[in-house]
Amino acid sequence: MSQQGQHSHFIVPVKYYLRTFIALLFLTVLTVVIAQFNFGALNLPIAMLVALVKASLVLMIFMGMRWEKGFTFVLFISSILFFGIFIALIFADIDTRKQTDPLEAKPFGLVSPVRPISSGNGASEHH
Repeated sequence: MSQQGQHSHFIVPVKYYLRTFIALLFLTVLTVVIAQFNFGALNLPIAMLVALVKASLVLMIFMGMRWEKGFTFVLFISSILFFGIFIALIFADIDTRKQTDPLEAKPFGLVSPVRPISSGNGASEHH
């Protein structure tokens, strides 16, 4: 039988898995060590950077994206792009939450037809 036209799958050598495993163990220890110190406002960015490196290792080696080509890679990049767009829209929404139109900021002077409940034992006075 001919092998032409068939899709071949890259077999990842064991050394890649071992090196990635050791790197993930090192980064986990690094995460624990970093958590012992207070970097102030940099706590979150440092933690996210270490998490990004760990996630990238898992994605590239264990999930095989390092060796992917074509449509799978395009799907991955487009999903990351759309995720970034959605996060940017969320932050844009959060940024504009406190902004109101000056006309909307003033009460209109309407009297509510709802009467407040009188304090007491909870029994209705209208029976």
